[in-house]
Amino acid sequence: MRIAYLILCHMDPMHIKRLTDKITNSTGDEAFVHVDGKCNVNPFEQALKANSHVHILNQRVCVNWGGYSSIEATVNLLKTAITWGGQQFDRFVILQGLEYPIKTNKEIHRFFEENPETEFILAQNISESDNPKEVHKYSLYWYLDLKTRLWIRILHKANSELFLKTGIIPHFKKNYVLNYANERLEIYQGCAQFGITRKLAEYIVRFHDQNPKFNRFFQTMYAPDESYFHTIVYNSPFVKCTPDGKAITRPHLTNFENLTYFEYPTEVTLFKEKKDWPKLRDSGFLFFRKASSESKELLDYIDEQHLLKETKSNRTK
Repeated sequence: MRIAYLILCHMDPMHIKRLTDKITNSTGDEAFVHVDGKCNVNPFEQALKANSHVHILNQRVCVNWGGYSSIEATVNLLKTAITWGGQQFDRFVILQGLEYPIKTNKEIHRFFEENPETEFILAQNISESDNPKEVHKYSLYWYLDLKTRLWIRILHKANSELFLKTGIIPHFKKNYVLNYANERLEIYQGCAQFGITRKLAEYIVRFHDQNPKFNRFFQTMYAPDESYFHTIVYNSPFVKCTPDGKAITRPHLTNFENLTYFEYPTEVTLFKEKKDWPKLRDSGFLFFRKASSESKELLDYIDEQHLLKETKSNRTK
């Protein structure tokens, strides 16, 4: 079992160092890091240069929150890892920079070895939804990669003030997207972090390259990183390999956690203290977010617990 960790980040290079050192330690796994093109890459290069299993992408994209640019960055990560030095990775795990493992590396490997064909990417069908909070994402025109332009700001203001606040969402766009064969594909939504097999990773890259019409639809969608890959998967034979084997409607985005635990009362919670560990440990997930350099107390404690667990495991062999 070899894992390619695909990490999107824009801040906190010392936390990225701690994260990548942790997940590549004595595993044979590799970490591929996309640093937002708007950021100075030098601090990241300095922080990560000592670890030969960590690779910063040269082909960087200026990623804007909620924009299609995040899709381009993720596809670049997938393409790089798939073709990396002739090495065959079994798993491709998408992480955002402010994450950290709950499980030890051995436990993570064991988890994937016990679920070799499962595609950990949950989703629900939002083409069938009448919830304005879901419908607006695809039915209105959003240009979040061009938001500095005046007419774009005016359009987004109208979307927010006129449509979202009233709950009356006009369908400027259809509730489906077309592929290269002009087949209608329903739209799905889930979490941006997921873990997939090599077969699915290769399928996604081929689909992306062969479907410019599909891509254009998502270029004007709100937060496409929560829909683009899910729509590809749930309109493909790979849907049968997802944990539920089909799309299931859930009440909140936190109910679509794949491998990463997080809390979202009003914004994603930053876990920092040792007292957070029991909740994280008992969650059953492999990773959690958010964590950062401010989380030193918690992360030091997690590392201590992992070391104790591994030492105990070695003694019983």
